[in-house]
Amino acid sequence: MVKRYALESSAMATARTDGTYRIRIINAGEGSSGVYPRELFTQEEADKFAGLASFLNHPIDPGKPHLRPVESIAGRLVGDVSVEEHEGEVGFYSDFKPRSEYKSFFEEFADVLGMSIFMSAQGDVMEDGRIAVESFARDAYSSVDVVVAAGRGGRFERATESLRVIESSLGLAEGNKPGATAAPGEKESNMDLKELVSAVEALAKTLEPVVAFVAEQKAAADAAVAEAEAKATAATEEKDAAIESYAAAVQAVSEAKLLPSQESDILTAAKAGKDVTPLIESAKKVAVEAQEAVAGKLPGFVISESAAGGSTSKITDWSF
Repeated sequence: MVKRYALESSAMATARTDGTYRIRIINAGEGSSGVYPRELFTQEEADKFAGLASFLNHPIDPGKPHLRPVESIAGRLVGDVSVEEHEGEVGFYSDFKPRSEYKSFFEEFADVLGMSIFMSAQGDVMEDGRIAVESFARDAYSSVDVVVAAGRGGRFERATESLRVIESSLGLAEGNKPGATAAPGEKESNMDLKELVSAVEALAKTLEPVVAFVAEQKAAADAAVAEAEAKATAATEEKDAAIESYAAAVQAVSEAKLLPSQESDILTAAKAGKDVTPLIESAKKVAVEAQEAVAGKLPGFVISESAAGGSTSKITDWSF
């Protein structure tokens, strides 16, 4: 016995006055990915579908249903799910309520849209790769999705549905042709290319606020990054300029040959980022004046030494 997601579709009906649609979720018979015997259709199995969400199409990869965007929810099943038999065919039936934004979409296209289950199914694999379904297993990703119903023989609709099943990686046996045969009682679609384009355009319009929000957030992030880079560049340039200025001040002070106290005061000012050129010039002037003042006040002196002939003593005469 295996467990696999089953994807089977049925047609929608027309809207009621309260905006809901009576739908057949699935009926007994052979589908594209499984065979559903009559004894499967019990109230216990029907209850597993109650209240499920409906997305626009199945996940691209059923193995990763958590990647399906919640923005693609188109509505949900409301009320109870019942087991009903019509014209000898038993199936699960419920009411579908569209999302308010899609009300006009379903009013226009309900007759060409179908409902398709995305539900884990258990059973044995048959020779053609399909499952002989014995029971359903509801999980967090189960849904009854809105699809373009297969059928009518139109190549465009048939090719689209077949491609969707192939891309979903169901793991069907080679040679099986999913989507080539509609389930018994499945309503044929009469959607043409023009109508499909209109439906896609309507969906794109509903997503415009999301696209605009994403673009706005990206622009704000880009601006913040640009501002941060500009500040970092300015800080680096300012640091480099300060180092260069201080090095020049050290060299200028050294060449000026100032007094130690003058050098210390000027270098302290240079570290603070001040322009020390006027300070150096002033210090040089002070140093020169100090030297001149000292030279004018210091006394002169002469040293003379003589000794008398034949004398063993020396006479030193200091004259000032």
